[in-house]
Amino acid sequence: MFSPLASRSPKSINTFSTDNPRFFAAVGESSMSRLAELEASVMEFSEHQLFAFNPHMSYVSPDWIREDAFWKPDEAPAPKPSAAPKKAMP
Repeated sequence: MFSPLASRSPKSINTFSTDNPRFFAAVGESSMSRLAELEASVMEFSEHQLFAFNPHMSYVSPDWIREDAFWKPDEAPAPKPSAAPKKAMP
């Protein structure tokens, strides 16, 4: 199964898992035990991989480029200039 992060941050990967105390509290101990039993009976192994996409290293269709600003980073708005430069002390 491929599950893209879409607009979520990589940090969100760690915030939703069965090891998360909030998830455990919402599901309850008996349901967590049942979930563990079901996983053990149907899964041979599980693997997580995190891939990063770089628009400079990717060849995507023109449709994708038109639809998503991620694929055209050279056209991204310029960062705002910071405050006036500090003067050097004599």
